[in-house]
Amino acid sequence: MPLPLLPLFSDDMIIVNQYIAVKQKEDVVYWFHGNLPVFRHHVSDQEAFRLFCCQLINIGTATSAEISKALKVNHEKLSRWARMERGSSEKESTSRSGKPSKKKPMY
Repeated sequence: MPLPLLPLFSDDMIIVNQYIAVKQKEDVVYWFHGNLPVFRHHVSDQEAFRLFCCQLINIGTATSAEISKALKVNHEKLSRWARMERGSSEKESTSRSGKPSKKKPMY
């Protein structure tokens, strides 16, 4: 029989979903996955905030709706940022001819 888990997030954290929480301490924002800190950035560093939110959305850890609701960010902006980030990473993996580049083996 599985045992219930204790709450992983403290009361002073903003809970995005069951996996991700955010905590601001002084001028630094910490992102937690479970009870482990996975990312941090300065409060005024909008580029780092945008990048990490896009990564969470694109890998499926959080949805743009969850992030926008928890952090009070515009849902359309988050979705647009994630699409742009996904598009730029796809462009980097293709060659000039538009075909996916073949990766050379590491050995």
